[in-house]
Amino acid sequence: MRSNASGVGRTGYSPVSMIKAILIKIIKNLNSTSDLIDELYSNPYLAQAIGFDPIRNYVPAESTFSMFRKSFDINIIYLLITDLLFKGISAGFISTEFLSVDSFPILFDSHFNNSKSFKLCNNANKFKDYYSLLDADYGVKPISNDNVKFYDNNDNPKKVMFYVGYKAHVISFLNIPIFTIVTPASTSDSSIFNLLLKLVMGCLEFTGSKVLADKGYDSSRIYDFVHLVFDGSAFIPLRSNSVQYMPKGDCGVDLELHSQYFEKNRGIYRSKFVCPFVKEDKPDSCSKLNCYRYQNYSKNNFRMLFFRNSAFFKESYSKRPLIESLFFKVRIYFISY
Repeated sequence: MRSNASGVGRTGYSPVSMIKAILIKIIKNLNSTSDLIDELYSNPYLAQAIGFDPIRNYVPAESTFSMFRKSFDINIIYLLITDLLFKGISAGFISTEFLSVDSFPILFDSHFNNSKSFKLCNNANKFKDYYSLLDADYGVKPISNDNVKFYDNNDNPKKVMFYVGYKAHVISFLNIPIFTIVTPASTSDSSIFNLLLKLVMGCLEFTGSKVLADKGYDSSRIYDFVHLVFDGSAFIPLRSNSVQYMPKGDCGVDLELHSQYFEKNRGIYRSKFVCPFVKEDKPDSCSKLNCYRYQNYSKNNFRMLFFRNSAFFKESYSKRPLIESLFFKVRIYFISY
C-alpha cells in the first residue's frame, strides 16, 4: 500500500497512518474516536510512530476519521488480513484444521432497542416509519445464556428477543477471526455460510478444514458445499425435529461408530459400526459373530454422514465454543466504530 498523503483532511494524512490509528483503537479497546484522539495526544511517541505529530497539532479530527471510513476500500482490509494470516500459518502459529462459523447481533442505537420496549418490539413497519432510509431491520436473538431477562406481555420469561439492527456473520480459526460479513438483522445465518467459505477459498487459497457450526446452519445445501466444493467435513448438530438412530447389532445392542471412509470404486462414503462388547478382555463379550454393520451414504446425504452421539463428532464439535470467546471484543468494536 502506498503511504503518500491521501488528501483526506485539512492537511492530508497518510492512509497507512489512518489505518494504524484505527487498529490502535481496536487493540487498546478504546470506546470512541474521541478517546483515540486523546490517546494520540497523550502519547506523542506512539502518535509519531504511526505518522502523526501531536506536538505540531498534526492529528486527525473526528470528522477526518469519519470521512476516511466512508471512503475506505474494504478490500485493503482483506489484503491486510490475508497477509497476516499467511504469515501466521507459515510460522505455525495458526492451525487450519478447524474453521468455525457463527453470528452475533449488532443492536441499532434506537429507542426500539430499549429493554423496556422489547416485549412490544415486534412491529417492523413502525421501525420503518422512523428509519425508512436504513437497511437495518428486525432480527431474533436467543437470550438463554444472557444474564438479562426479558418478558412477554404476560410477564413470562422469553427465550428469544426481537431487536432492531444488523447481524455480523463471522468465520474464524476457532478463536482467531478471519472474515466478517455484516447484514440486516433478518438475514438468516445459513444464507451467508457459503459466502464466508468462498472468502477463505479465494483469499487464503486453502480447503479441506473441519467446519464447525451450530444447528442454525443445519441445511443440506451447506453440507453439500462443505464436502463437495470446500473438500472439508461439516460438524453441525441436527435440528430438534431431526432424529438420527444408531444401528443395532445382532445381539440387540446399539453399535458404536468405528470408522468412516470413501470408497472410490463406487463413489460412496461408508461408516462402519461395531458392537461395544466385542472385546476379548471383557467377560461379557458379545456372543454373536461378526456383530457389526455398514451404512452407505451418497453425495446427496452428507447431512447424515456423522453420528452426533459418536465420540468422533463430540470431540471435534467441543472446540466450537472457542468462537464465542472473541465475540465480546468484536461486538465492542462494531458498537464503537
